[in-house]
Amino acid sequence: MESIWTLLVAGAAMGLVTLIGFVWGVRNGAFENAEDAKYIVFRDEDDD
Repeated sequence: MESIWTLLVAGAAMGLVTLIGFVWGVRNGAFENAEDAKYIVFRDEDDD
């Protein structure tokens, strides 16, 4: 029974860390330009 509680607490902790990371990403603008990400492959960047 103790292992079940340990797994529940560990799962809740991982979920909380994931939620905090997602909120941090939204606040820092990581998801603002999601449409441009699929076209980044086609950009021609010659540094010569």
